[in-house]
Amino acid sequence: MKKASRNLISSALVLLFIFFALPAYSLGETVDLSHVRQNESGQGYRWDNINDILYLTDTDITTESDFGIKLPAGATVSIEGDCRVSAKRYAISCLGSVTFKGTGKLTVSGGECGMYFYSTNRDHKILFLGGEYSVKGGAQAIRSDGAEVSFCGGEISLDGADAVLGCDITASGCEVNAIGAIRASHLLSVDGAKISAFDENEAALSSGGRIVLENVKIEAGGDERSLAAADTYDGQSAVRLTSTYRRQRSSVLFGEGTPGFVDTVVFIAAGVGVAAALSVPFVLKARRRKKLLEKLETVSRK
Repeated sequence: MKKASRNLISSALVLLFIFFALPAYSLGETVDLSHVRQNESGQGYRWDNINDILYLTDTDITTESDFGIKLPAGATVSIEGDCRVSAKRYAISCLGSVTFKGTGKLTVSGGECGMYFYSTNRDHKILFLGGEYSVKGGAQAIRSDGAEVSFCGGEISLDGADAVLGCDITASGCEVNAIGAIRASHLLSVDGAKISAFDENEAALSSGGRIVLENVKIEAGGDERSLAAADTYDGQSAVRLTSTYRRQRSSVLFGEGTPGFVDTVVFIAAGVGVAAALSVPFVLKARRRKKLLEKLETVSRK
């Protein structure tokens, strides 16, 4: 066999090996979990079908398809490491409630929306509980047609013509940096969160219903360089909200969500219990001694 022929066959075998060795979805397909009925896994992700949890670990899903990841209603996305999802139109989408959490970073980019939640049910919720997020979309970074968008923890960077477009948008205990307006059709509520938002063409924060700002210091202006302290927010193009909450230490024994003073109460109760347990033998001994003395005194009188 000629050397050129051997090289051609070797190259073909290498290409075949690479093709079949590549994991599912690595060739630019959508990771569609919207109707999945079993566990699935691929490069950097694992779907736990019993618990409806998508584990992302140093994931890189890049596709020219319209959708990057399609999630089922009620899913939880757990993020570890440096994860990336990019698609032609919608990087991450779901018809229903979704919870995002973890200690990693998720970078999301979509031609129209970075994240699109197309449920019109206002009882559904999109929760961000922890982690770091960078979400970019041509029209909206995050769009929700009905589900409440709640930023309850983590650091979120948003970039779009609209940073967030939804019905009800709430933020508490988180940090949000937005390029583009945060717009709610019904309620926009911020309670003790750190928010920075800027939009060149309209109000940085807007709502067709109410805007409620609690436990925050307000700075507002025409742009980021002209921010000044304000008592109220009046529709300026730039706004910065800083939490005025005093950070409360969480319980070491019971974890996040339980105030730290509970540990002190438990320790005091435990100390009292130990002291009581140690004192019991002495109390019993004193009682026996007292009874013995009373008995001896009775005998001596006789």
